[in-house]
Amino acid sequence: MSDSRKISIYFDKELVKNRQNYIQLLYPFLGYPKEEEDFVDKGRFTEYVESGKEYFNIADSIEECDVVCYPLEYHDIHIGKDEFKKYCADIWDKYRKKILLFFNNDSDEEIDIESAIIFRTSFNKSNRKFNEFAEPGWSKDFICYYPDSKIFYREKSDTPTVGYCGYDDSSERGAVNQIKKLVKKALGRYKTDKSKTGIFLRGEAVRRIKRNKRINGAFIIRNSFWGMDNKIKKSVEELRAEYAANIIDSDYCIVTRGGGNFSYRLYEVLSAGRIPLFINTDSVLPYDHIVDWKKNVVWVERNDLKNIDKILLAYHSKISDEEFVKIQQNNRKLYEEFISPVGFFGNLHKIILPLIK
Repeated sequence: MSDSRKISIYFDKELVKNRQNYIQLLYPFLGYPKEEEDFVDKGRFTEYVESGKEYFNIADSIEECDVVCYPLEYHDIHIGKDEFKKYCADIWDKYRKKILLFFNNDSDEEIDIESAIIFRTSFNKSNRKFNEFAEPGWSKDFICYYPDSKIFYREKSDTPTVGYCGYDDSSERGAVNQIKKLVKKALGRYKTDKSKTGIFLRGEAVRRIKRNKRINGAFIIRNSFWGMDNKIKKSVEELRAEYAANIIDSDYCIVTRGGGNFSYRLYEVLSAGRIPLFINTDSVLPYDHIVDWKKNVVWVERNDLKNIDKILLAYHSKISDEEFVKIQQNNRKLYEEFISPVGFFGNLHKIILPLIK
């Protein structure tokens, strides 16, 4: 390669012939797939489409590439999973080329392909494989919700404001649901639903913070993902703007996993230049070998959730007025440099190149 930062990739064009569901890395080369006009995150990859060819080039053959790029998401593989594992092994045996594999999904299933470099949204640090790395879940850059798209940073106050707009376990805590749960447990029929872990953690965090009079809790509870609510007669755009305003008008924002073990909200809060109050659930975060995430968030381990209010107050009292503003600025910088589509793909060489040498 003439540019030490630029990665030469090869992919099987037949696999994406007449398809629109190819991976996001390929948007600059295959085109930005059509999005619905009313999609709230429409255009989130526009800047990457315009700049992506600075980070990658397409090789004409496997022999000429640095790495083979599988052009579909792992959940869209064109053959069965056992066959796909052999497909990857055959490429390695014949060409000694690793395969880039992307899995943007809530599933944390094991992917046992040693010759792959895997980027995925949902998995667990405790059983992470050497070749697995975190990929962000991308929403629109929340700078667009600021007046004139210019971020302002909040000054520190004595009473911190903690925001949360979204779905929690309120609907699960009614007497009828609690009785059903107890009956199922008594009959040995109760099964833990991992996809609901996040809503219980959010609910507990909200309740703990509400009880502490030294914290201003700015909470808007909705009945659906992304701050949506089918009981409120407002447009999707209005609801989404309220969701964004809740982040922008807060010092800290409650962040934890959703259906999968990752959080869109984490990246939204960073893009808004605010400080995540992050509940760790055995999480893997992007570029964790480069980014010291505990300097950018208020870190709360899941088993210490009962102390979330005390942890926040201790953090808030420890930092100076200047540090409070600086952390917000650093979070915006982190988003731009490593988390946004441009930042993430633009730094991918820092992960890929050491693995293929």
